[in-house]
Amino acid sequence: MRCVWVVCFALGLSACTSEVSTPTLTSEEIEHEVSFQENMVESWILENESQLQERLKTGKHPTPSIPRDDLNHIGRVADIWYRITTANAPLCTNYTAPEIGIWVDHLTTKNQHQPWAKKLRLSRTQPTIIAVANGSPAQRIGLEKGDRIVAINHRRPGVNASLRGLPFDDPITLSVVRNEQFVTLEVKPVRACNYSVAIRDTRTRNAYATGKAVVIYGGMIDYVKDDNELALIMSHELAHNIMRHIRKGVINSTIGYSLGAIVQISLGMQNVPGAEIMADIGEYLGQRFNHQGFETEADYVGLYIAARAQYDIDNVADLWRRMSHDAPDQIDTEWGTHPSNAKRYLSLKKTRDEIKLKIAAREPIVPDLWHSNTKKPQDIAPKLGMQLFD
Repeated sequence: MRCVWVVCFALGLSACTSEVSTPTLTSEEIEHEVSFQENMVESWILENESQLQERLKTGKHPTPSIPRDDLNHIGRVADIWYRITTANAPLCTNYTAPEIGIWVDHLTTKNQHQPWAKKLRLSRTQPTIIAVANGSPAQRIGLEKGDRIVAINHRRPGVNASLRGLPFDDPITLSVVRNEQFVTLEVKPVRACNYSVAIRDTRTRNAYATGKAVVIYGGMIDYVKDDNELALIMSHELAHNIMRHIRKGVINSTIGYSLGAIVQISLGMQNVPGAEIMADIGEYLGQRFNHQGFETEADYVGLYIAARAQYDIDNVADLWRRMSHDAPDQIDTEWGTHPSNAKRYLSLKKTRDEIKLKIAAREPIVPDLWHSNTKKPQDIAPKLGMQLFD
């Protein structure tokens, strides 16, 4: 590379030019390839939506094929997370990853001194499967809780045992240790939203999104009445991530801080002890700007997410009436970071009716609002209607 320094007093930029002769591309070639790749993505989404419509048409909600102990938080969360992230992959088209439906413990202790490890000549820690989601590819091929992953596509996986970066359409070879024996299985992953989930084992009744993950507290898992309500909570947090609310909140907070600092400077207070409170107030107000709007949007999109995963959404809004029974101060609050429980209940009921009408009319189960920097589900919704239901 030959660097050509461009003097630019305003921006202080530098530019570099390449010495490599690259292939010349015509606009026609580019347009053709763009069209091909867009059609490829649309074909996948259409197939996914067609399968979803067939499942919703039956009106039946799937039940776990393997009996599950509902006191086992990991098993419940693994099942629900697999369902909502795979059913809603079309809503995450720009952020998906291969998924087989396993929950792996990456913090296992070193096992080179264990009899089974010595026998198999294994000298390092192997990630251990601690949950297998019902209905997942992992369950179908017979992966079990307790299996230790020793190779993915014949390569040691390391402590993360990640499938990220592997192709969607190609089978994956997994080598595991089970009862001191090697077992090699082949599994074809499915596409899922590329967000992770974690459980915080405390009695706190809470859940939150980080932008890349969802964290749910044990107290919330114990509080919900059934899997349908737990799916509502997890779908709400997943909606925050899909809608990029965390990033938008950081932007609002930064803008608020900057505006507060400008006010502070304009008043000539920059050298006054404690004057930085203006910037702090601006940051606080920016952080709260439209926070209730984000929560309302996550309730709306979240109910769609739960419905697309075939959870029963008929009565899940009742969760907020029970929440009010335990926290009456949230019934009609106006100044909190979240809408009042009364508003959330009514909004969810109306959203439920909207979804039910779409299912009855066999319309795409896609939220009527969407904000994304890439291809949007509603861009193909008319095509979905024409191709699936004519």
